[in-house]
Amino acid sequence: MLPKKGLPPEFFDRIASAIPYSFNCSNPNRFSLLGKEFTIFRMDLQKEMRRSAINKVNEQNDNEFHLIQTILSQRHLFPCSLYFQPIVWEYDYTLDLFQFPHFLIIADRYSGQFYYPFGSAEKKNIHIINPGSFLKNFSFVVIYPQKGTVDLCQVPD
Repeated sequence: MLPKKGLPPEFFDRIASAIPYSFNCSNPNRFSLLGKEFTIFRMDLQKEMRRSAINKVNEQNDNEFHLIQTILSQRHLFPCSLYFQPIVWEYDYTLDLFQFPHFLIIADRYSGQFYYPFGSAEKKNIHIINPGSFLKNFSFVVIYPQKGTVDLCQVPD
């Protein structure tokens, strides 16, 4: 069910003792760093959007852009039907995007690595990023919050 809580303290204490600088976060997670707002949402949205799409899109880039446009237009992190993922109604406000963050990171393992910058008076320079799957193609993202830039990176084979 969405939103998801972090691990219970009984489990996380063992992880924190082994990895000293680890954090127990909820999903979605919102934080601020150097005056920039970040929202991280770990969900396979691309797969759910393809299941519920009325118009089928063939190109991978069109699917990603359609996903982003749907999230931005509905101002909700999970724009799909409740049939695919139940939501706890008391905490549904945590999935809303009343005010767009500077960096929206969608950790989706089914879609590839992408970066879309949007800038307008309403959306105030929102950067939408998917770092991709490190296990599949060794891709990752470097974000420079002070400059407002993003570098898509990949470890060479």
